[in-house]
Amino acid sequence: MSDQPETSRPEPKLCPRCGTRLSAGAQRCPVCGLEFEGGREGLEAGRRAEIRLSLPLAAALLAVFSLLSAGLTYAAVNFMGTAEDTAPTATTTATVTVTPTASLTPQPTATFTPEPSP
Repeated sequence: MSDQPETSRPEPKLCPRCGTRLSAGAQRCPVCGLEFEGGREGLEAGRRAEIRLSLPLAAALLAVFSLLSAGLTYAAVNFMGTAEDTAPTATTTATVTVTPTASLTPQPTATFTPEPSP
């Protein structure tokens, strides 16, 4: 132990915008350029609210929102229909035309002619 009296160091302050550790007497953040008015009071008043999530909870929320957006997109596409369903379609109708077919003329049949008897 040393015989020198301990001098109390002022606590470093944090920039409320970017979180950079600053000296106690700093008037401006060298990283983001935020100017401080006064001492520590200005820093505490300008602090932003933070939300902290665990990694599994954040992953679960991401999955829920992804599934929800995919489901809504699927429902919207099915509700509105595809471009093929909404576009006017040209209908083609087949007209049946009968072409006359050549009919066969029957051949004369051979008839038995009796011979004169002797």
